[in-house]
Amino acid sequence: MWSMVWPDWQRDALRRVIRSGPLSADALQELLAICRAKHGLLPATGNAPAAIPLAAEHIPGGAGGAASVSLSKLSGLQNVGRLPNDQEIDFGPAPGLTVIYGENGAGKSGYARILKKVCRARGMPQEIKPDAFAPAATGPAKASITFRVGTADFQLDWQDGVPSDPRLANIFVFDSFSARVHVGEDGPACFKPRGLDVLPELAKACDTLGAELKKEIDATFAENTKTAQGWKYSASTAVGKVINALGAATKPETIDAAAVFSDADEKRLAEIIATLSTDPKLKAADTTAAAKRIRTFAETAKNRVTSVDDTAMQALGEAIKEAETTAKAANAAAGPELRDSDLPGSCNDVWRRLWDAAKAYSVADAYPGKTFPVTEADAKCVLCQQPLQADAIDRYARFNKFVANETRKQADAAKAKVTALRPGVDSLRVIGTEAAGIKADLDREAAGTFAIVEAFAKAVDVRIAHAQTCLKVGAWTDAPALPKSPCADLLTLADKLDKRAKDELAAADPEKAKALATERDELTDKKWLAGKKDEVKAQIARHAHAAILKKVQADCASRPVSDKAKELDKLHVTEAFCKAFARERDALGLKTLPVSLSAVRVAKGESQFAVVVDGAATANVEDIASEGEHRCIALAAFFAELSQASHKSALVFDDPVSSLDHKRRDAIAARLVKEASHRQVVVFTHDLAFVCDLDSAARSASGNIYYQHIEWLAGKPGRVLPGLVWDAQSFKEQMKTLNEQIGHADSVYKTKGESEYREAAMPVVGRIRGACERIIEQHMLNGVIKRHDSRIDVKNTPSLAAVTVDQWKAVHAIWKECSNIIEGHATPLSGPVNVPTPEKLKGWIKVLEDTVEAVRTARSASGGTAMPEIKPAPAPAPHA
Repeated sequence: MWSMVWPDWQRDALRRVIRSGPLSADALQELLAICRAKHGLLPATGNAPAAIPLAAEHIPGGAGGAASVSLSKLSGLQNVGRLPNDQEIDFGPAPGLTVIYGENGAGKSGYARILKKVCRARGMPQEIKPDAFAPAATGPAKASITFRVGTADFQLDWQDGVPSDPRLANIFVFDSFSARVHVGEDGPACFKPRGLDVLPELAKACDTLGAELKKEIDATFAENTKTAQGWKYSASTAVGKVINALGAATKPETIDAAAVFSDADEKRLAEIIATLSTDPKLKAADTTAAAKRIRTFAETAKNRVTSVDDTAMQALGEAIKEAETTAKAANAAAGPELRDSDLPGSCNDVWRRLWDAAKAYSVADAYPGKTFPVTEADAKCVLCQQPLQADAIDRYARFNKFVANETRKQADAAKAKVTALRPGVDSLRVIGTEAAGIKADLDREAAGTFAIVEAFAKAVDVRIAHAQTCLKVGAWTDAPALPKSPCADLLTLADKLDKRAKDELAAADPEKAKALATERDELTDKKWLAGKKDEVKAQIARHAHAAILKKVQADCASRPVSDKAKELDKLHVTEAFCKAFARERDALGLKTLPVSLSAVRVAKGESQFAVVVDGAATANVEDIASEGEHRCIALAAFFAELSQASHKSALVFDDPVSSLDHKRRDAIAARLVKEASHRQVVVFTHDLAFVCDLDSAARSASGNIYYQHIEWLAGKPGRVLPGLVWDAQSFKEQMKTLNEQIGHADSVYKTKGESEYREAAMPVVGRIRGACERIIEQHMLNGVIKRHDSRIDVKNTPSLAAVTVDQWKAVHAIWKECSNIIEGHATPLSGPVNVPTPEKLKGWIKVLEDTVEAVRTARSASGGTAMPEIKPAPAPAPHA
């Protein structure tokens, strides 16, 4: 079986269509789930239905065919123009021909429009509007439709805008709108032989599911497009190349690798951006100056800290402590040499400086070459320059002994050591102010570093102050702690800045600037990707999902289905359809325009057909066909389609013939009568002549017609009555109607006044005159000449000999008297014409009936034939 190579869901769909007909929305979703599951896309429930592919056992045997649908009744109208709500149309027997006549404006089209909406008609159905004279809008049109499917009756409560029962789509409506579509537009055949309608259904399912998948794919790509619109990257970078190649095959690991971005990368990016954003030379100069400031501070701090580091502070502390200890020992040793008469503070440090000064002066200037203190005769005090007395000489001796003591020498040595350290310590300057000078540089180049530098500088300054204070007071306390020196890091930063300055200066070189820009772009895109990594991975997931959806969509392609349908249509449909059109065209008498039906293409599993002019392929049929030819071509196409149908459902025609085409009415009437022999045919028409043609065709085919007519009542259209209007009734029916009306007039004549009788009798007189004209046309002239017909039926002329002169005179006399009586002209001054009595009217009817019967008898005796009469079928029993 050729479907074996198709996807399982399509084979399952074929099985469903063959079993149940058109696929429901639920069935389509199940089939889509089967198709998606094949590619790993399971529904939320986790399981997809199992496919049941078409197999030989699923194909029913026998010719089969869809059940035929016919119309029974149309009633319960609401909001259908001005049509009354209490009217109903009985559509008569099936099979059979029902003719519903109504003059223009009588409401016929209102009823027909409902059927065009409910059933199937080519072209856009006309809108059904409510009564324009109604005081307010009253809602959508509604109607009750009784129909039969096979032998079962159903009722549809229809409302405009709400889908009707799909079974009614088997009933096809033909009107002027569908005629234009049949002729002017390429389209598929509306009916197909049983079995060949399966592939178009599958093609529709493919398109429906394909469209649903496309919508999902488009939504996925739209989400990707929307997401990517906010992405800013360079296509030339490594990241840009990865993003531009992003797709279902992209691995998430590739994104992870491309998105690595470190703190060092961040700093380097900032440097390059700053370098490229300013004048390279100026930027290099600024960077060099910053490096110099940082280096100067680092070196100053490094040198300064050597004076107050733990080693230096330990040495200073030990020196101060030793001087303090030895001084105390010396002072203790000097105790015996001192007298109460000595001034306070004698032998202390201040005093010692005075002693040393005096000694220096004595040795250098006062008594050169002599040992201090000089106490010989006539010696003077080098300070007061007074001659030395005995007590002064004694004091000199004691003080000199104190100074010469060994303990004193140790104290002096320790003090000298401290004194040697003092200039270096006292000259130390704080570095906190200098640290403030590089704050801006550090904040810009190494955020957070200044706090460390500032804390270190403060600690150094505290140690300097501590050392100086201890020296000043001559006592030592433990120095405050000193944090780790940042000098080495600062010098490293200064080196980096020097290197950057070289890069910045290199930016003045176009080639080097280009290299920096490339590095900037690479780092910028890496930074961007690091922040968008999850978003990009989600994009990859959507690409992967869309790729799977495209595989599912490929399984829903309708092309293979269309190709197979084209192949089968060519074998079983195209040739048969085109031949059927040719037969119908010829049967309808179209000989003035050479047209044929041609298959132009196959679309979505259905063959498309067009009406073409033979020998003029580019000619447009609509442009060159007359109205009558146009309608005849459309009917031929319509009936050709019927030959393809597998059912015999009802047909509805709304004015199937053109009022301008008198030549083909007989052929069209005969075709409708023929079709009515095996299906229900309903004809709405305003053409009374066509009604006669239908009756004649039915008589020739020994068939009957069920008649109804539509007329105005109480100022509104749409009243439905059984039978035909007066002008279309047969002679016998007209005579019967006249006798009934004369009976009514007779009752009025006997019980009412003259004016009331005149009102009842005058319509009878007018109708008797019309009956005379009908007798002359149909019976006495035997159809040789017909009103509204340019033809003369020459073959019937011999039958004119069957009419005698007396018969002509009798009918003419009645016609003339009626003409004189009816109020077609102004009433003469002598007064109104007397209305014939009921007895006289009855006498006229008797003359007319006898004349017709005599003519028929005479023709029958001479071998002639009388003009067939319209014989409407009796009204059927109401439908249940």
